Amino acid sequence: MLSTVNDLLKWRHNFKTCQIGGKVLINKMITVLPKYHINHLSVINHESYAYGLLHVENEYENILEHSGEWLGFVSYFLRDIKNSFTLIVLSNNEDLNVHQIVSQMREKARIIMT
Repeated sequence: MLSTVNDLLKWRHNFKTCQIGGKVLINKMITVLPKYHINHLSVINHESYAYGLLHVENEYENILEHSGEWLGFVSYFLRDIKNSFTLIVLSNNEDLNVHQIVSQMREKARIIMT
């Protein structure tokens, strides 16, 4: 799969417009999976993971994010719904610590937005 920053910006826009997939698909992608199985047993090590996106929400931000690595390429997509902020990192250097870069950029964005 090949993607560019412009592709991911279009995808970010789609979370608002729901042009591709419609509202049902977008809502499913951002809805966190349940903490309990159908038999009412709790999910061990439950994370706020939706269908393809990690959902992190606190008093400062409401974030949807996804990262990946494949054949020497790394990527990170982060969308802060509450602050209308999107961060996209793409690299062809598999040794690049995108999580550290994103963390630093989030901190800088938090300072700017407050």
